[in-house]
This record gives sequence, structure tokens and C-alpha cells, in this order.
Amino acid sequence: WTSERLAVKAGHGVGKSYCLSRLAIAFLVTHPNSKVLTTAPTWIQVEKILWAEIRSAVNSMRVKPGGTLLTTELRLGADWFALGLSTDETERLQGFHAPHVLVIFDEASGIPDPLWEAADSLMVGAGSHWVVVGNPLEPSGAFHRCFEPDSGWTTMTISCETSPNVIEGREVIPGLVSKEWVEQKLQEWGEDSPLFASRVKGEFPVQALSRVIQPAW
Repeated sequence: WTSERLAVKAGHGVGKSYCLSRLAIAFLVTHPNSKVLTTAPTWIQVEKILWAEIRSAVNSMRVKPGGTLLTTELRLGADWFALGLSTDETERLQGFHAPHVLVIFDEASGIPDPLWEAADSLMVGAGSHWVVVGNPLEPSGAFHRCFEPDSGWTTMTISCETSPNVIEGREVIPGLVSKEWVEQKLQEWGEDSPLFASRVKGEFPVQALSRVIQPAW
């Protein structure tokens, strides 16, 4: 992975936070004096989802990275750390410059514009990287713009239908979305539903889920 900016839209339950947690740790330990900054739309999502995965991963490592592991911080040195921030701490996201910086937005579609602007201000060095991941809930906003032509972002799409559990029709990886769930939502929502497009296929819906006046109109 060499892209400075990577945007991933994905269906529900495909292991987004699990992968981000491993990425955060790998980047931190392989880049001395680096800084990894993570956020999500709510503090509960920061602490109880992404950082719960980070803490679990660190605690299960055979060779520990050392340093100090707190609830939302992994510090390997005075200027070498990973940190979880809430979305109302825009000013704290600014000024984190280092030879290597990684910014992670989990559930990126719910993160407000000021935080996108603050993160963008950190993308000044050759060693700066930015990864945004989430369900594509709305066909507008900063997350949606990442997937527009000539956005400057490398993009990926992960559908629930490509999950090993769904392909095999059994629990290959515990905790990932199941074939039964996908089939249930197909019956409940219908294949043409905005919810099915977003939550299952990992595609932006044609109709916005939270608007009466649709962008397409």
C-alpha cells in the first residue's frame, strides 16, 4: 500500500474496524517516531469499537510493541504514538506533524467537514497517509466526494457478498457478516433499496437515506 489517500466503502460486518486496528499498529511499529491519529463519529465508536480492537490486538501479540497502552492511546515514545480523538476535538487534530503520519477515519460518512479539513492540513509530507472507511450512507458529503472522478483518492469497495462467510455459506471467520443476514436483508429491503445498496453492497444509494429532496432531483 503506497497511496497517500485511501477511501474504502463497504457493507456491514465485513471487518472494517478489525482491519483498521491492525493497520494502525503495523504502521506505528514499522515507522519509528510516527503518529497515528484515529477518529469516528462518536466517542463510543472510538473507544468501544476501533480502540477495543487495537487493545485486543496488542494484548494478543506474541512480541509486544512495548510502550504504554491506555484506553485510547498506544505510546511507544515521547513523539511516537497512536491516539484516539473525538470529533469535537478538531483543534487537537491539527499540528501533529512527523516524518510519518497516518490518519484513520472509521465510519467516515458520519465525520463532520471541519475534521476532514483538519486532517487535510496534516497531509503535507511524503510520509503522510490518510485512510477513510465506512458504510456509504449518503450520496453527498466529504466521504462521497472521495469516490468522485479525479478526487485524488485511491478507492476500494467491499460488498458483504464477497465475505468468506457469505461465499461459503458457513462461518469461516467468526463475527463476519453471514449469508443468512444478507438473504434476510434482501427479502426485507429488496435489491433496489437504498439500504441494501449501502449496508450490503457497499455502494452509495441513488437516493439519500436522510433527505426528502434527493440530490438526483
